[in-house]
Amino acid sequence: ETSAVALLVDPEQGTVVDANDAAAAFYGWPRQKLVGRRMSDIVHAADGASCRMDGWRPGDRLAMRHQTAAGSVHHVEVYPAEVAVRGRSLLFVIVHDLTGRIEAERAREQSEVRYRTLLNEASDGIFLVDADGTYVDANPKGCEMVGYTREELLGLRIGDLLAPEDLERTPLRLEELRDGRTLISQRRLRRKDGRYVHVEISARR
Repeated sequence: ETSAVALLVDPEQGTVVDANDAAAAFYGWPRQKLVGRRMSDIVHAADGASCRMDGWRPGDRLAMRHQTAAGSVHHVEVYPAEVAVRGRSLLFVIVHDLTGRIEAERAREQSEVRYRTLLNEASDGIFLVDADGTYVDANPKGCEMVGYTREELLGLRIGDLLAPEDLERTPLRLEELRDGRTLISQRRLRRKDGRYVHVEISARR
């Protein structure tokens, strides 16, 4: 028996004809109570239209929400296939739980929004560079400081904004950031218009 959540459904009656142990564990009803239950008890009320299985076709991948006996709601993908059982045309339905993946995606999106908000509202110039010293992001204050737009900065390297004589006298020590240290230095940044601005740089990995 497959370990995936699997239901055998009568599409005309909209009821569960059979279910595997994985389905019983997933939905929280004993197998004997899951059998005979209407799909309208399983499909979340907001997705009620999905209970109409006359529109389900083999090969479909249907996104919906299913609810358990305890009332928890899971985002799922449903894969139906037609099967003939004792002369009856039924649907063999595999249910994949997507809740963990969707919640992780939402958490990542929220984290990115928080990151972008903090970056944009910071009163200090913030620059993000890759391991080669190429700019990959900058906040509005940083762009204002050097006179470049964010798009103009992307692709430039740290050395492009530093005075050559300063670099010769005090080379960059990016390799030291690999140890998790914070490097603080005073330098001159060369603006787009050629003028220099004196800054204190705090850099960390």
